[in-house]
Amino acid sequence: MPNNIIFNETAEELKAQVFGYNGTSLQSLQLDASGNLKVSGSMTISGPVTVVAESLSIRALSGTTDSVAISGTVTVAGTVTVGNTVTVVAESLSIRSLSADTDTVSIGGTVNVIKTGNSFTENNATITDVAGTGVTLLFDSSQQTLYSYYVKNNALNTIQVRLQISPTNNDDYFIYDQIVATDVPPESAVVIAPKYFLRYTRLYYDTGTYTANFEAYCNGHV
Repeated sequence: MPNNIIFNETAEELKAQVFGYNGTSLQSLQLDASGNLKVSGSMTISGPVTVVAESLSIRALSGTTDSVAISGTVTVAGTVTVGNTVTVVAESLSIRSLSADTDTVSIGGTVNVIKTGNSFTENNATITDVAGTGVTLLFDSSQQTLYSYYVKNNALNTIQVRLQISPTNNDDYFIYDQIVATDVPPESAVVIAPKYFLRYTRLYYDTGTYTANFEAYCNGHV
């Protein structure tokens, strides 16, 4: 058969069909309606691939299987719950003034407390020109660890004193702390300490038929 060379001088009409070899036979390459090469199956691409997309739909992430790397600053509005241990490294912290009503502080380790003194409480009364029985120096002893009464008799007759205690400041609830009253001779002084503890304490005195003149002090400390 003679070798005839055919020339087509119109460029728009020049066409060629491309075949590929699949290892067994030649197969023609197929294009879609837009002229894109149709590819089926898997393809191995070496080199970088640039993908440009304007809208992406991302499934819900899982804390078990997914990880997200964030660079830069992230502003979070709302509450974030962290289900793990978070380590914060900081060189300078600014801490606001704490409130005993809303804040708590946990201290781990040993705390050494140095006691430099006690809170002291004192009350006093002067009784003059009275005869018979009466009470004085009502004292809220609920916050005291130790307290006592001092009585100094400035008269010429002996008076008797003892403490009364009560859970309330109602007169009907007061009872004697000591069974036997303490005598305070003329121009002398005694100290009376309570035997039992209740919230309120007061000093009871009995001058008999004589006119009394004495001083009483109540001292306590926390």
